[in-house]
Amino acid sequence: MECINNVDKKTTPAESMSLGRMYIYVFFGIALPVVALVVDYGISVFAGGDFNTLYMIGTMFLLPRVGYLYVTIGSGIITLLLWMVLFQAHGKRYNGFIGGILLFNALFYLAFGIAAIYRLFIIPVLLPPFCAAPILFLSGVRALKIARSVMHIWKVALTSIAGFLFVVILSLLVVRQPWGLIKYLPNAQGANLSGMDLSHIYLEGCFGVTFEEANLSYADLSYAYLVNCDFNMHKVNLQEANLNHAVLEIVNLTEADLRGANLDNAELFEVDFTDADLQGASLGFKARGRIDMGKANLCGADLREIKNILGVYFWEGAIYNSATLWPKDFNPVEKGAVLVADENLR
Repeated sequence: MECINNVDKKTTPAESMSLGRMYIYVFFGIALPVVALVVDYGISVFAGGDFNTLYMIGTMFLLPRVGYLYVTIGSGIITLLLWMVLFQAHGKRYNGFIGGILLFNALFYLAFGIAAIYRLFIIPVLLPPFCAAPILFLSGVRALKIARSVMHIWKVALTSIAGFLFVVILSLLVVRQPWGLIKYLPNAQGANLSGMDLSHIYLEGCFGVTFEEANLSYADLSYAYLVNCDFNMHKVNLQEANLNHAVLEIVNLTEADLRGANLDNAELFEVDFTDADLQGASLGFKARGRIDMGKANLCGADLREIKNILGVYFWEGAIYNSATLWPKDFNPVEKGAVLVADENLR
C-alpha cells in the first residue's frame, strides 16, 4: 500500500505550461486546423460542392465517404483542447488514453500533409497538418509521461493503445463506410453492387478505380462524385439507379445500361454515353460540356429539364421515339438524332 502511495505522490513532470507555450499550442494545434476546416467547407459550399480539398486528398485512402477526415481531424482538435484545459492537471490516470488519441492524430496529420503534397500542392492545405502534427505529438508524449507518474508502464501502454484504436473505430463508425464497395476497390470490374447505398461517395479514376461491367442497378448514387482520368464505367449496369445531384466528370459510360435511371440535377462534364441504353431515363442533368450521346437509345427518356443542352455536342445516330420528351424549341433531327417507330425499338 505504501508503495502505491509513493507512486501516486511522484512529481508529475511539468504539469503546467507557460503562457507563451499555451498560446503556441492553441494557435497551431487548435485555431489553425479549425480555420482550415471552416475555409475548406466554405470553399466547397461557395463552389457548389464541386471543390473540396479534404475530399480530393481523402480519396487517396480509397474510403469513398471521406467525412471520416472531418471526424478524425476534429477528434484531434477536441482532445488537445480537453487535455490542455482539464486532463493535463486532473484525472492523470486518463492521460494514457488521451496520449494515445493525440499520438494517433499526430501521425494522421502528418500522413494527411504528405498526401496533400502528392495530390494537391496548395499551401493553405499543407500548412495546418504540418504545423499541428508536432504540437499533437509533443502533447501526446507529455500526456504519457503524466500517466506514467501515477500508473505502471504496462497500464500506460494498454490505455494508449486503446486511445489510438478509439479514434480509428469512432471515425469509421460515425461515417459508416460502404464496406460492400470498399472490398472491391480499386478494381470493381464486374462487381455486384446492386441496390447499395453509395450516396455522397467520392472516387477518382486517377487511382485506378473502375466499375467496368459492374452491376449498380437500383443503387443510390445521389450526390456521388465520380471524377477525373477517364473514370471507367464501360458496360456498367445502372438500371433504375439514382444519380440525382451526382457529379460525373470525365466518365466513360459507353454501352452502359441506364434504363430508368435518374440523372436529374446531376452535373456532367466530358461524359461519353455512346451506345448507352437510356430508355425511360430522367435526364434533367446540367451539361457542363462535351457530353456525347452518339448512338444512344433515348426512347421514352425525359430531357425536358436538361440544363445547357448545347453542352451535349454529339447526337449523331441517337434514336428516340414518340415517348421521348425534349426541351422546348429543341429539334433533335437537326442534331442528327433519329426518330424510330415504337415497334422498331432495339
